[in-house]
Amino acid sequence: MEVLKELKELLIKERDELLKFPIGSADELLKIEEEKRELLLKISALKPEELKPHVETVREIKELHAQVKELIVANLTFIEEIFKELKGGEETYTKLLKRG
Repeated sequence: MEVLKELKELLIKERDELLKFPIGSADELLKIEEEKRELLLKISALKPEELKPHVETVREIKELHAQVKELIVANLTFIEEIFKELKGGEETYTKLLKRG
């Protein structure tokens, strides 16, 4: 199914872009997120029986999504550690956002 293949390729592209952090392009990541949103809307309109023949691709997409999520968390942790060092305290970016 073409839409699943496109999503898989987009997740690979997102993973590769996140691996470049902090040198990667924020604009590229935003573009990828928008494309993912459009593809997910298309996928959400599909019936479950339409996806059944593509179980392997769906599994690969799930694994790629988990990798992307781990990279995002790692990158955020890195940013928070830098922020903590710059501020010289225990405050992190996430804690300040919650208080905000």
